[in-house]
Amino acid sequence: MSEQLRYIPGIGPKVEATLLEMGITSRFELLNYFPTRYRDYEETERIDGEKVTVIGSVFRDPRTVRLRGKQILKTQIQHNGDVLEVVVFNRNYLAAQLQVGSEVLVSGKYDEKQRKITAQEIRLVSDKGVDTLVAHYPLPPGMSKARFAKIMLAVFESIEIQNILPEYLHEKYRLIGRKDAYRLIHFPETYEDIEQARRYLKYEELFLFQLQMRMLHYMNANVAAAGDIKAFEYEQVDAFIAKLPFTLTDGQAQAVAEILNDLEQPQAMNRLLQGDVGSGKTVVGAIGLYANALAGYQGAFMAPTEILAEQHYEGLSELFADSQFQVALLTSSTPKRERKQMLAELASGLLDIIIGTHALIQDDIHFAHLGMVITDEQHRFGVEQRRVLRLKGERVDVLSMSATPIPRTMAISVFGDMDVSSIRELPSGRKQIQTELYMEEQWDFVVEQMVSELKAGRQAYVVCPLIEESEHLDVQNATELYEHLRAELPEFRIGLLHGKQKSDMKQETIDAFKDHQLDVIVSTTVIEVGVNVPNATIMIVYDADRFGLAQLHQLRGRVGRGQYQSYCYLVTKTKKERLQILAETTDGFRISEYDLFTRGPGDFFGHKQSGLPDFKVANIVEDFKILEVARDDVQQMIASRELFSSADCARLREYLDRKSLLNKGQVD
Repeated sequence: MSEQLRYIPGIGPKVEATLLEMGITSRFELLNYFPTRYRDYEETERIDGEKVTVIGSVFRDPRTVRLRGKQILKTQIQHNGDVLEVVVFNRNYLAAQLQVGSEVLVSGKYDEKQRKITAQEIRLVSDKGVDTLVAHYPLPPGMSKARFAKIMLAVFESIEIQNILPEYLHEKYRLIGRKDAYRLIHFPETYEDIEQARRYLKYEELFLFQLQMRMLHYMNANVAAAGDIKAFEYEQVDAFIAKLPFTLTDGQAQAVAEILNDLEQPQAMNRLLQGDVGSGKTVVGAIGLYANALAGYQGAFMAPTEILAEQHYEGLSELFADSQFQVALLTSSTPKRERKQMLAELASGLLDIIIGTHALIQDDIHFAHLGMVITDEQHRFGVEQRRVLRLKGERVDVLSMSATPIPRTMAISVFGDMDVSSIRELPSGRKQIQTELYMEEQWDFVVEQMVSELKAGRQAYVVCPLIEESEHLDVQNATELYEHLRAELPEFRIGLLHGKQKSDMKQETIDAFKDHQLDVIVSTTVIEVGVNVPNATIMIVYDADRFGLAQLHQLRGRVGRGQYQSYCYLVTKTKKERLQILAETTDGFRISEYDLFTRGPGDFFGHKQSGLPDFKVANIVEDFKILEVARDDVQQMIASRELFSSADCARLREYLDRKSLLNKGQVD
């Protein structure tokens, strides 16, 4: 904790403990705990049955009663010559404050016949008047709105708030000052005040985010390790590509060219490779690993699950079978003796490429000469995990792969510390998956469609949101559906797969499905990525409305991988319009963009995993234009070296220094 909050007026040890539970550890963090809404308490006309706000004087001493377990406080106020009864529930502490003659603001539902207001809000009017526009914060039990407002005011008045942005940006965009922005966001007098405060705070938040991203990129581009340029023969890489059993798409070829160019640069690569499900990102990464190995460096490929790591190991082992390079798989399931030998071979340089899960970032894993790291499904790894793996070498090239693509312009702005490659087209010969939406009462027809494919020798996935029955959610669970299908379809071999099973059991089930010893797998989303069975042509998702669009698209991508026509059936209890886009298109970029704009950035990116900050005021979808403006301003500031030399940018340099993003040698 950077300071003891208990010494701020109005805060003692008990309130300090509450604030710490709210994630507030300092004065500045408290100031950045912004209101989620505002309530206007301006006086209104008294209309029967409506919510009204009046200001009057206390006419009668309050009294408290208890009725059916509820505490009720009753008093009377005088308003415009009328005496009104005021009733408020579970706030008996107000009795000591409501003295006869004191002026109060009362807001609540009005009953004209009884001349009574059932109050939701009672506020004392001081000599300075009363704030009619009041900020509301999400508060835990035991923290009253009035007390929190007093604490916020005490903190605001005790802290020095200086502008951090250069003055010319304030003038260019007519931004209010930073101190004014904090004052108006917490203590506005008008809605225009709130708008002005939010306008400044959004820009500052997105500017500082872009500044961090661009400085990471700048530092990477300008701090090179001497003698670490990777040297390899393009003819050998071309020969490797020529042996592939397919021709690269234009998007794959372009991505390969960009990665190979990055490998030859003195600065480390930090590239995002995004592409649709089945677009062939893995083979692009494999070509990069091959070039890296030709240059004498080791490579690491980190996947989020053992299933996916196993899948990549099988694929890369096949691709590298005729090469001189050794490939191995390391997961938490790797036997101790095998693991020990593997670690020794990594440390000595005998092992060229290691594929694994989070097991790769453990402290006892050392590389002789790590040169390239690939992370698959990069949004499922925390920033720290990726950083730890990168630090296992001196100047490591990093390629992050994502099958949840977003528009390139947004990717460049959002992942500003990365270069971006996009693969938009799928390999030729792939048949488009037919997607259809069905209601739960049409389940028997869906099963008939599946049985028809099974009789033709094909296989099927059936996916449910839950493993077991839930008391709280009316959704289908995998265990129950598995038992139901086994009873209904005894002529077919049906397996069950979910995340609570042990790794070897899961792998046995997947292997049995691959070898066509099983006809159907009933599963949770554990099969979202990493299962590749070309003979599987049916994907059924039960309670499909419980999944995000991008996740459903990922699930759909488990089929359509072979020569046969494939089908995806989405089953719901209620009609969901948002699922219609899946029936209209198989374009993952279009689906992800729609998902991003409908769900919002928090759910879509998953802040804790993606490395995106949890923005307090800004929304990178709704405020994307501001994000682009901030990005351009930051790029100009760095390119002109104004950031490193101008007195107007001194506080930005202090900010970067606190974030360890500024080398003293950069400052002119």
